Formats: sequence, C-alpha cells, structure tokens
Amino acid sequence: MGMRKDASEILSCEDLFLLSSLDEGFGLVLLETMAMRLPIAANRVGGVPEIVDDEKTGILVAPENSLKMANAILKIFRKGKWGGRI
Repeated sequence: MGMRKDASEILSCEDLFLLSSLDEGFGLVLLETMAMRLPIAANRVGGVPEIVDDEKTGILVAPENSLKMANAILKIFRKGKWGGRI
C-alpha cells in the first residue's frame, strides 16, 4: 500500500497485525499498531524484538517459518478479545 496518511483508519478495521518482513530496521508501523491496541505476530528480525516484547505485546517468530507464524496467529485468536497482552 506504500506510504499512507490514513494508517490509523486502516488499522482500526483490522483484527490482527502481521509483520512478515525478512528485514526491518525500526518498524514504526509496530508502534502505530500498538497504539491501536491490535495484537501483533511478527518475524524476529532487525529492530522488531526491541519493540515487541515476545509473548507480552505480541508474538515473535523466526523468519521464513510459515508454520510458526500460522501457530502464532492461531494463538492470538484463541486468546479471544485482545487486551494489549498475549
């Protein structure tokens, strides 16, 4: 989608944020996602682990492991209503 000025509007329609990047510098989008109190499943790359506290503010998985990412998504949805914590 490229650069957007309506990110909060888009995020407000989502149930989960998935960051499957193989390389990520800082991941500003993760902070925006956290501000919207959305659950996060993300690859453990670059600066992502500095932003997402694994199993507390999101779930981190090894990059290029689609099975672990799928399990992270299922875990989030099994927890029910998102309250900012996994």
